[in-house]
Amino acid sequence: QIIVSCGITATVAIRLWKSLPQSTQSPEFHFETLKTFWYFSFTVMMSGAISFIVLQVDKVILSKILSLSEFGNYTLMAQLAGLVALVSYPITNSVFPRMVQLFEQNLQKELSRLYHQSCQLISIVTIPLALVFCFYSHEIIELIEKMTGRHLLYNHSDVALSMLAIGSLGNALVHLPYLLQLTANATSLWIKQSVITLVLQIPLLVILSRNYGIVGGAGVYLAICTAYVVFMIPLQHKKVLTGEAILWFRNDFLSPLIFAMTIVLIARIWNVGTTRPYFTLLYLGAVLTFTTVAAVAGAPMIRSEIFKRLNIGRKSKLFGKSPK
Repeated sequence: QIIVSCGITATVAIRLWKSLPQSTQSPEFHFETLKTFWYFSFTVMMSGAISFIVLQVDKVILSKILSLSEFGNYTLMAQLAGLVALVSYPITNSVFPRMVQLFEQNLQKELSRLYHQSCQLISIVTIPLALVFCFYSHEIIELIEKMTGRHLLYNHSDVALSMLAIGSLGNALVHLPYLLQLTANATSLWIKQSVITLVLQIPLLVILSRNYGIVGGAGVYLAICTAYVVFMIPLQHKKVLTGEAILWFRNDFLSPLIFAMTIVLIARIWNVGTTRPYFTLLYLGAVLTFTTVAAVAGAPMIRSEIFKRLNIGRKSKLFGKSPK
């Protein structure tokens, strides 16, 4: 990971240097420029460091309490559930610079549209995956067992995977709202929230993991990420894009969730039982596909954009022109 991170950093630095405009002056380092935004950089660093501790402290504590096999199971379940948040990072990383630009230009209407459209896109790619992990955790673990020959279905590993997947979904959903706060240099809220979370998280992890094993650890992570969504979204929309928290909950989160949940529940009731791993994989892929289509149908801005592009394509084809 260190080698990969260093390679990514070096590549970005080289590409950035080459993209800078040509200048007749020799490059110099100006400390005066650094002084103008040191406080913002410091708060971002502190927020990132505390958030990293919050997301990793469970593994440190559980490694001291659980047996080696239980901890290995928990780590594997956490890695699988982490895929839910991982698929959202390309969206957030690509949208963030544009959000900063729109905020600096005081284009609030355009910023709001980009923000909500991106949040709906994140819901489309994360909610179906999280629901499949949640409702088909037993089948997924059985599939891994058959393909690897490793016994994993003990100590309620499937329950832990379901809880971790929903927690990872919450973590993914609040990432872009967090970046929205960074565009307005409003980082104090997230630092306070992270400190409070850490203070509550450590004793809860110790108590629940000793009594309930990996399910207790997963439950703490689920509770934290759920609290992020329930409490932090309304608070942060009091600072940036004021009053749009209801819009976020209704259009960006609940609508795609309800549409996707409907398909998953139907598929769960109509479950096609099979012992063959490739058929199970094919079935899970089909459920994920139809659930994603349902999430798209439940995301109003993404749905209207798709219909708009399809209409443009039809008109262009009718008049013999290629769509722009």
